[in-house]
Amino acid sequence: MKRNAASLAVAFSIVCGTFAGCGEDLVDSKARIQLLWGCIPSFSAATANVVSYCLTILDNPQQNRPTDGCASTLEGLRIKVKAATSPVHVKIEGIDQGGNTLVQGISPPVVLDPERETNVPVPMAPTVADKSSMALLVWGDSGCELLPFPVSNHTATVFPSGHVLVVGTDQIDVDSTQTAFLLDSVARSAHPLSTVGADTLYRSQHYAGLFDDGRVLLAGGHTTAIGFFPEDIYTFQGIPALMRAYDRTQDYSSVSQFNRISGVELAYPRPIALGEVFFGDQALIYSEGDRPEMFFGDTNTRAMLGGGVSQAFPATGSAPGLAVFPDRIRAVLLGGANNHAGVLRVSEGNPNVSFVAFSSGTTFGMRKAPVGVALDNERALFFGGTVNDADTPILLADTRSGTVTPVPAPAGFPTEGFTADLLADGSVLVAGGFSPRVGFVAGKTFIVKPVQGGDFSILEGPSL
Repeated sequence: MKRNAASLAVAFSIVCGTFAGCGEDLVDSKARIQLLWGCIPSFSAATANVVSYCLTILDNPQQNRPTDGCASTLEGLRIKVKAATSPVHVKIEGIDQGGNTLVQGISPPVVLDPERETNVPVPMAPTVADKSSMALLVWGDSGCELLPFPVSNHTATVFPSGHVLVVGTDQIDVDSTQTAFLLDSVARSAHPLSTVGADTLYRSQHYAGLFDDGRVLLAGGHTTAIGFFPEDIYTFQGIPALMRAYDRTQDYSSVSQFNRISGVELAYPRPIALGEVFFGDQALIYSEGDRPEMFFGDTNTRAMLGGGVSQAFPATGSAPGLAVFPDRIRAVLLGGANNHAGVLRVSEGNPNVSFVAFSSGTTFGMRKAPVGVALDNERALFFGGTVNDADTPILLADTRSGTVTPVPAPAGFPTEGFTADLLADGSVLVAGGFSPRVGFVAGKTFIVKPVQGGDFSILEGPSL
């Protein structure tokens, strides 16, 4: 896999022109368009035959309407826009002499504010190319370079400083003494980390949980590598600065290390490990078919889950999903059995849990290891994990009413293999993944946004 590519930032005005309907409802607006591009092919190669760039304002990414304006250069674009407070999408196309679109991209939803300059990122890609070779759109304009090693089914843990710890891979021919690296989102670099003495970190589909003291717990997973011990538990100990805001004077390449927890092992191999952190240093670790356990970061010990564990995790051979609330004491647990959902409460310092099931009248079918995202201290969204194509891949769990409500999703919404992250405005960004449902298109992103009345709008974001 490659990482980044060059990024082109272009500032231009969006202005009202003389066209049908241009009147008092039209305003002048400024937008700074940032084109994001991958590594392969290079932007110059992909646009060598482009003779004009066209810009279109869309109400939604699927909208089909005439372009708002074209010019021989990006800087020369001038378009018309109606005054509105609702979000729109900005579409950029590069056209050749024959009228064919060679490169294109669509921005995420953005409000074009006439009072201030607005930054609009537009991920661009060739229209006819192997898009799997495009790089990650991460680094802005710092150029293109390879990742330290190819990654797949790895974990990526984000620190408060903006660094990302990447551990593991399921790719063959990777040096087992260097199976981790630290991405620096400000310096735009990747620093390989030594895993000498920690060869069993050559694994995939493991669990990674960030503790308040900056340690990252790594447990479970699987590999075909010789000498792998699946029950081994490791921690990554980074420098304290990773848990603070980014400091440009700090040397982030200083020593960080992986340590195997001596004398402590998982109760089961857990080839596909799941988990969540409570209280800042307690990790509840579970997997399909095996009883959950708790790791205590303050004492580096573990114990099998007790108390109401059998009510929370019924012995069905399937795993539920968890959405931990901001109080980090409770979580919504959903799935693992038919119509199974409720509130899981964890005890500090001991492995006992309690579980209060939702109303018996709540019916939503079966979910296997859905991805949970807490919206606040009372509600959580769960994504994917469906076993029937007819079931919606989005569920809203509300602890106030003790109910689970299906949220209608577009046909192209993924059901497995995606990421779901809470954004600052309370929306959830869902990216990538797969679905066997008719209408699914790979490489999409969706923004699930709460609206008035407790409903949700689902907008399509930029393509990956």
